[in-house]
Amino acid sequence: MLAIMCTPTISLASEVIKLLPVLAGGLLTILGGAGSQYLIYRLNKSRDRKLLLREKAEALVKALYANNHWLDTKRNSLLFCETDHEESPPLDEARMIQRLYFPELSSFIKAMIETQLPMVTFLYEQRIAQLRDKEAWLRTNDLAPFKDMYGQYLDAFHSCVEQIAIHVQNQVNG
Repeated sequence: MLAIMCTPTISLASEVIKLLPVLAGGLLTILGGAGSQYLIYRLNKSRDRKLLLREKAEALVKALYANNHWLDTKRNSLLFCETDHEESPPLDEARMIQRLYFPELSSFIKAMIETQLPMVTFLYEQRIAQLRDKEAWLRTNDLAPFKDMYGQYLDAFHSCVEQIAIHVQNQVNG
């Protein structure tokens, strides 16, 4: 009688032991699926971050180049076309992108702003002199200071673009 009572227990235990490889395989499958999903999520997040940095760096550099065009248009319209030029500078957009996505590059944008302000002031002073007495302005105007200021601005511009490229390259590759 004792042998009869032990048999169901032994058969249940043997069935559980037979199920252990199946249970372990199922658990490993679940863990593997969850792990791979997490890994894919992390890789996609990293890729998306790098893509966003590249896009924003491109937008920043595009705004900086647009600012160069804006300065040329401002100079030409104020001094040579004798018209007002009221468009806002693209440097404002560049500063916004820099503040949001590249805070470590603020000194380079600041250098551009600091070199641009005297040029714009100079252009408006020249325009005011034109409006007061165009004949006198034509006899006495000297654009050499503007050329010097523009050279400083271009140095700041090239430095800024170079630093953006270096920064993005480090972020994408590192």
